[in-house]
Amino acid sequence: MLFQRVLVMAAVLCASAALAAETPELRPLKGDKFKGELVGLSDKQIVLKVDGKDRVTPTEQTLQLEFAAVSPPRDVKYAEVELVDRSLLRCADVAFKGKEATLSLLSGQTVKVPLTAIGSVMKEAQDLKLVTDWKGLFAGKKRSYDAVVVKSEAGKLSTVEGTFGDATDDGKMIGFTPRGGDKRELRLERIHGLLFLRPPDPNQPSLLCKFFDKQGSSVMARGVALEGDKVVATAQCGVRVAYDPAEVAKLDYSKGKLTYLSDVELARVKVTDNSEFTGVLHFRRDKNLDGEGPIRVAGKTYPKGLALHAHCELTFDLEGEFREFKFVAGVDDRVGQASDGPTTLRVEADGKELLSLQVTRKDGGVEKTLNVIDVQKLKIVVTSDDVLGLGRHLDLADAKVSK
Repeated sequence: MLFQRVLVMAAVLCASAALAAETPELRPLKGDKFKGELVGLSDKQIVLKVDGKDRVTPTEQTLQLEFAAVSPPRDVKYAEVELVDRSLLRCADVAFKGKEATLSLLSGQTVKVPLTAIGSVMKEAQDLKLVTDWKGLFAGKKRSYDAVVVKSEAGKLSTVEGTFGDATDDGKMIGFTPRGGDKRELRLERIHGLLFLRPPDPNQPSLLCKFFDKQGSSVMARGVALEGDKVVATAQCGVRVAYDPAEVAKLDYSKGKLTYLSDVELARVKVTDNSEFTGVLHFRRDKNLDGEGPIRVAGKTYPKGLALHAHCELTFDLEGEFREFKFVAGVDDRVGQASDGPTTLRVEADGKELLSLQVTRKDGGVEKTLNVIDVQKLKIVVTSDDVLGLGRHLDLADAKVSK
């Protein structure tokens, strides 16, 4: 019994030491930054103990929570595994088995990840020349297949396109079918990298913050919480990574720049008239379609957004710069009650449909968040079964893209 008590006391002391290993500094949206002991952390708020009192800051009012500087390892070989949500994990080892990979992070923990959550695996990521060559192979290029990357004896990278299958149970081989060829198994130790073709997930959860550990790994987190003596980051793709607080560098809640579609320059917007009639005003910015007031959906007024008439398209040139597209779709309150038929909204990303939605007044405001990572052209199409489209107005309130 005494031995058990000693173990419990030791665990408590270790947990306390871990939490006290770093004194984080919080930078709020407004006011001065401050330091304190981390005593609470959730998706909604951060609690630091300052001068013996708990100070609560909502995450939506937080720019950054910084523990320590990021200190990338030196003279250490490691692989970088990019997940489908752009999380980047630096690994001492990557082991494959069946439909799963086991990642041994430089920060010490082991994480199991389904192959479907992996976007790429690049070995020798500490070599800046190889990283540059890798980017030259794929940056800005559209792909229709997976790709295996091999390195010659001279250090030159080359690719073979095809489709990956599962890994073998012993973790030594992975299935691969080259374009126009037969399925075979490749020896993983001879492969420099794997690049999987993963289309954007239109239902990907929103980004809460970008989580960095001291080794330079980053998690695009939909949630971060203090669970016991661990800080647990949950990636947008669902992968969970539990860290000792002493391994955490910072949590960036700024989410980058927000851009409202109504502010995008006309030179980057294409309007197509799909109706049989000309002279129809197809859209307005930050006003209802009649231009007599602000956008208003289900009793709520929105200062920003797009008001759209049926039978039109808007194409926005995003240039691959953004991650999320968020909006509230609904019928404007000023549209007459006699025009309550459905209006169809379709959203396409580089020709691939992300969303098809029928909207009526009774639906109120329908909130949507779509994944637009790497998207060049974002197309919004509004249609109606009514030939004239009379009264078929659709608002995209608070429509914005974020990095």
